[in-house]
This record gives sequence, C-alpha cells and structure tokens, in this order.
Amino acid sequence: MAAKFLFITATALLLIAGRAAYADAGSQCTICTYVLKNSQTRLASIRNISTAEDGAVIQVLKDTCSKMDGTPGAMCAEIVGADGKSFARSIRKGEAPQQACQRAGMCLAGH
Repeated sequence: MAAKFLFITATALLLIAGRAAYADAGSQCTICTYVLKNSQTRLASIRNISTAEDGAVIQVLKDTCSKMDGTPGAMCAEIVGADGKSFARSIRKGEAPQQACQRAGMCLAGH
C-alpha cells in the first residue's frame, strides 16, 4: 500500500514538474498539438491570419485550454502561458502543430 502511495505521489510530482519531466512528454505533446490544431481551426475564418495580433491568437489558445477539465486543462494553460507568443507566430505562419510543439520542446522529434 505504501509503495502504491509513493508511486502515485511520485507520478503527481512529475506531472507538476512540467516540461522537464520525461514521463510527461507524451501528454504535453498530445495537449500541445490538440490546442494548436483546435485553435487553427477556430481561427480559420480570419481572412489574413498572418496579420492577426498575438493577443488575439493567444486568447483563442487560452479559450481552448479553458474548455479542458482537470490536469489536461492545467497543463494546457501552463503550455500556453510559457509559449503563447511562439505558438501565435506559428499559427500565423501556418506551421504544422507538431512542428511548433516539437520546437517548443513539447514533442520529441519524429513522434
């Protein structure tokens, strides 16, 4: 029983540790690519996305995160908080979400 508690506690600490925790890399990659794809879809109606303001694009990213519950929503908010401007530029340039997330260290190369 104590071992199970320690495992759960250690896992929770790894999740809280953020991007540095390798065990969390898959979740971060999934959340990152999801929020960028979803935001790109929501922003598709803007005629010239390349001239959109960072703040407007970041707000769409944050709105996407706010629709996610629990740990994924918290991780999403952390990811957008740390790299929102970079992601806004990536969206405006039409960069693939996987590439943007990989460049930000959320996804491993080739995954």
